[in-house]
Amino acid sequence: RAATTIAGFDAVVLANVPRWAIDPATDRFLRGYVHDLGGGLIMTGGDRSFGAGGWIDSETAAAIPVEMDPPQERQMVRGVLGLIMHSCEMAEGNYWSEQVAISAIEALTAEDYAGIVTFEWGAANETTWAHPLQPVGDKSRAIAAARRMTVGDMPDFGPSIDLLTRGIAELEAEGGVRFGQRHGIIISDGDAMPPSEALIERAIDLGLTITTVMVAGHGSAIDRLNMERLAQFTGGTFYEVDDPNALPEIFIKEAVVVSRSLIVDDAPFVPTSVPDPGGPLRSLSGVPPLLGYVLTVPREGLARVALERRTTESLDPIYAWWNHGTGRAIAFTSDFSGRWGREWLAWPGAAAFWEESVRWAMRSAAPRDLVLRTRSEGAEAIVEVESMAEEGGPRGFLAAEGRLVRPDGTVEVLPLRQTGPGRAAGRFPIESFGAHLVSVAVPGADGTRGTIQGAVTV
Repeated sequence: RAATTIAGFDAVVLANVPRWAIDPATDRFLRGYVHDLGGGLIMTGGDRSFGAGGWIDSETAAAIPVEMDPPQERQMVRGVLGLIMHSCEMAEGNYWSEQVAISAIEALTAEDYAGIVTFEWGAANETTWAHPLQPVGDKSRAIAAARRMTVGDMPDFGPSIDLLTRGIAELEAEGGVRFGQRHGIIISDGDAMPPSEALIERAIDLGLTITTVMVAGHGSAIDRLNMERLAQFTGGTFYEVDDPNALPEIFIKEAVVVSRSLIVDDAPFVPTSVPDPGGPLRSLSGVPPLLGYVLTVPREGLARVALERRTTESLDPIYAWWNHGTGRAIAFTSDFSGRWGREWLAWPGAAAFWEESVRWAMRSAAPRDLVLRTRSEGAEAIVEVESMAEEGGPRGFLAAEGRLVRPDGTVEVLPLRQTGPGRAAGRFPIESFGAHLVSVAVPGADGTRGTIQGAVTV
């Protein structure tokens, strides 16, 4: 449904929108919307955007012209996240435990630390590390551990919190690591024994905040109260969840607590204009000061930076743009509000700045001489595209390239074959309910690509 709505617009602006505000299907669709449907995407900064908003390693991030996970030398402090996974007695409980762990890990930066604590039944019958606290790096090891973990029915939260607090303390005392944020997340069905007051005090003294997520709880009202109080006493958040589909978004939201070092608001600065930036800001002559931004680094390849903050250590992108597939995207890592951009609100050039940006990003109008027709025949959809000559007659060979976006947001090539002069057609199986979006690109005589969209809705 979201994909169908978005596809009808020529550009989308994510203005300080966090990753947890959208579902995975929309995340997948936004990348295809730019790359394959020719749409425009603008992401602006704020305390819930870019890496600070959980967008690291998201599908949408691949369409943005900056890298959201800077190297360690560009980060002020590291964060540490501990995941305590207690058996959730609900449908597909182990599957959802795996999904929430992976979602949280993906939202971290490469230099943040993460660990997973589980309870093993059987011979061991103990609380243990499914993945010891360590830098997440490329995240492959942590994600592999999440897929392998055995989520047992933990009888007591105490040993888990003890293991986590000792692990963090040892890293800081013996490993020489200093964490800026220390955060833990417990997911449970609520019937484990609460930790002792001494353990809660140890967590508070360590600066460890603990969020508790109660899913399909079959415990008593006291069990719920214990989980709520644990979060309250340590400065975390308590969630009671009935729909497991909401779990990944919650864990992304909580995971970015440890990534606040990505926000830079140390002093006002005036962004430096890059000579001959091209793209949407060809006529840019100067901009007002900004009070902060979300830390990113330039993306290699075709991305271009038009505004940057220059320091003795780095060049941080403030405004970047690129052509991505058949569409375009812009990243503005500061915000356009009273927090960081208050001088911009009164700037006489603000309207022209954003008008040029949005108009440049918007999808090109479909060629007037291109017609797209769609229909369904049984379990298949038929797509036909026809190019008409200016005087009304058909053209010759039609070099059409098709893309299909399925209802779950996945994108695939739609083969189109010539069926006659100026005509091409293709078909695909209909395997699910929802809107199947089709985009066809045709190169014009001047070298530009015209695109036209259609849909088959079931």
